[in-house]
Amino acid sequence: MSFANTDPENIQYQPIKLLKEYEIRNDEDRTYTSLKKASGITTIAPDTRFLPGSILANFAYDPLQPTKCEFLIEVSMYNEGVKNFTDTLGGICDNLESFSSAGIDISRICCIIIVDGCRPFYSTFVKQKSFFSEFFVEDMIKERFSVSDVRNCKIPDEKDEDEFAHCFMQKVNFTDNPKNKLNLIFCVKQKNKRKLNTHLWFFGGFCEYMKPNYVMLIDVGTMPLPNSLFYLYEAMATQKDLAGCCGEIRPMDPNIWKLVVPAQVVEYKFSHVFDKALESVLGYITVLPGAFSAYRWEALQGEPLWKDYFKSICHPELMNAFNSNIYLAEDRVLCLALISKKNSSYLIRYVKNSIAETDVPENISTLMSQRRRWVNGSWFSLIDSIRKCAKIYQSDHNFCRKCIFSLQMFYYVLTVLFTWVMVGSFYLAFKIVVSTTFVYNSNLKTFGNLLIQVYLLLLIFIFVMSLGVKPNRVDSFFRVIAGVFGIYMLGTIVCTCILVLTAQYQAWVIYIILGTAGCFGMGVLFHCAAMTILKGLFHYLFLTPTYVNIFLIYSVCNIHDCTWGNRPDLLTQEEKNRIEEFEEFRTRWIIIWVLCNGAYVVMLTSISNTSSGYLYVYALALLATGIVLLRFLGSIFYLFQESCCKRHIVKAKSLKVVPAAKRASASLNKLESMGGSKRGSSFKPENAIQFAERLGTMQAVTEFEEAKNQEVEFVKRKSPKPIYEGTKIDEIVVEDVHTSDEGSAIIREQRFRKGITLKKLSEMSGVPTDRIKKIEEGKEIIQDDVRKILEVLKKN
Repeated sequence: MSFANTDPENIQYQPIKLLKEYEIRNDEDRTYTSLKKASGITTIAPDTRFLPGSILANFAYDPLQPTKCEFLIEVSMYNEGVKNFTDTLGGICDNLESFSSAGIDISRICCIIIVDGCRPFYSTFVKQKSFFSEFFVEDMIKERFSVSDVRNCKIPDEKDEDEFAHCFMQKVNFTDNPKNKLNLIFCVKQKNKRKLNTHLWFFGGFCEYMKPNYVMLIDVGTMPLPNSLFYLYEAMATQKDLAGCCGEIRPMDPNIWKLVVPAQVVEYKFSHVFDKALESVLGYITVLPGAFSAYRWEALQGEPLWKDYFKSICHPELMNAFNSNIYLAEDRVLCLALISKKNSSYLIRYVKNSIAETDVPENISTLMSQRRRWVNGSWFSLIDSIRKCAKIYQSDHNFCRKCIFSLQMFYYVLTVLFTWVMVGSFYLAFKIVVSTTFVYNSNLKTFGNLLIQVYLLLLIFIFVMSLGVKPNRVDSFFRVIAGVFGIYMLGTIVCTCILVLTAQYQAWVIYIILGTAGCFGMGVLFHCAAMTILKGLFHYLFLTPTYVNIFLIYSVCNIHDCTWGNRPDLLTQEEKNRIEEFEEFRTRWIIIWVLCNGAYVVMLTSISNTSSGYLYVYALALLATGIVLLRFLGSIFYLFQESCCKRHIVKAKSLKVVPAAKRASASLNKLESMGGSKRGSSFKPENAIQFAERLGTMQAVTEFEEAKNQEVEFVKRKSPKPIYEGTKIDEIVVEDVHTSDEGSAIIREQRFRKGITLKKLSEMSGVPTDRIKKIEEGKEIIQDDVRKILEVLKKN
């Protein structure tokens, strides 16, 4: 396949530098300089200002005017390919229609794709140059920096702490509506400094420069469904005390014949139906996932960002093993900082109708690496939240809300304790079922003891492999162990059903089992998720022992690894210096954890036949059931809250009103004085106002233009003057298709560039939508269909 060369005039390029503020700190034995905060972006010499008419120039914040950026979307990217890129950017563009329908000016929406490092991205760029050259023009960088390799760019008098990036700006449209053009900035950082640094560029660089009202975080590969971004925006725009919110994340295209992906579908669904719903009712969601969440910029400013979220960057000297594990889940730290912010009473909520799909790990070893970060990060961040829960009393929340948050912290204490002994609890439950099932037959009893011994042996195998080798090197062994554990799980379920039906258990045990199953079942039914759960329930139950045993043990054994899966040669020097310290912490942590789980099992086994032990086990079971019941009630109350209390944006109306917004008053006074002092100028403020009504709140927004003769004239128009009109992308020239994979790539890239939806392409070619999707992904190739689609794309 071949592509027409990109015309550089269609894209505006400008390198930028991240502005940083440093402070001198004194330690016991040394004085050093550390980052205090990032304070915006600036141009790089010889440039003295941002390109006139560019997105960066037009979105610059002016304290005398209303903010020009209403909604700023950040997409974090590393070296992902065309599919992940188009999924995310296409999904964002599909959401513009819902903003426009609600009266939101989409010219005030901007999307910034921040690529973490020129070097890792360049490998992808070379392989898929024909596509990415529409967003990244290599020759512009080479000419600007006089280099032959863009990976070797340097700025004048560059220091080690300097950070700069390459920005390519244009307006793009990948929808059927030609008016829905997205302001797009493709920003490639020169240095690869990991995802948190990408967020430093976004929050400390672009947000400080533009001062948007609301911000959105998305990862490349996450595809927001239509209206999803608008629902998050609407939630914050209609609830002024909402600091942030998130939607539901679903695994993309689950195949029921694969074991790992459908299990994650059920896991994600349970998490949103019960955990996110309960936390949303209480007003404090412990984690807004960085892959799909939105924030109010006003709430983020100050301590939440610079004393909490970016603590690992601003205070690297404090990052011991404990704190480093906390900042594997820095988004959890940010959520606590938001609800406990001084002189504020912010809440965090979950928006059920906002849905995004994402790629998830498809094998055990990859999933283990992901869960190592999740498990360790959530463990330590929850412990940190419990330690810092007193900060909530420094906020302006009312007394009842503070009491609710305190009770929520107590709930998290119980959660941490249950998780801490989860492996022991799971072994104990299996042992009780086996012992009860085979107690009446000596031969079966011997077989039951053998099963228990094999179970223990598998746990030892997991420990040894987790301590000594990366999971991808012994993936087949972990798959075998996961399969054996799955068989154990199915057998345990069958035995439990038999014991319940034959009344072998005591009555209270049966009530607890049925009550727990009933809570989960009714919660799923009320949330209309029954079919989703049923499709993956077998996979989820089969892998439950894997989640508990393999993932938890692997996480504990690798608690010294506080990276995001980086290779040893990519570790920073400071991380390399601390390896021995972290490994020592790992040894102590493993010993304590093993002793706690072992003591827990021995204690419950030894006292289970005594009267006091019976009461203890009974109380423990009731406590676990109470937690399940609380989660069920939370999910029900959440549905009631969504149906009865949800607010909606009232479509913007154009009315003649006197401008009253505080943030516009200074600008109006200035313009009035200018207008009165210039001959021939016309000052008509009533024609310059667009009235936006959101729950009775009036917001006056003024727009003005200064002509060369300094005359001031207010202009009323339905849509503001475009910030930058990008020309239509050149048509791809298709010559010969030699392979099915090449045909799939051509179809996907052409459709994406020309803004043709799957539905429209299906109507034009006569090929069903689902078949086109499979062709694009290379799952199903029918040459006749490929030929029809290519002919339609070529003629269009």
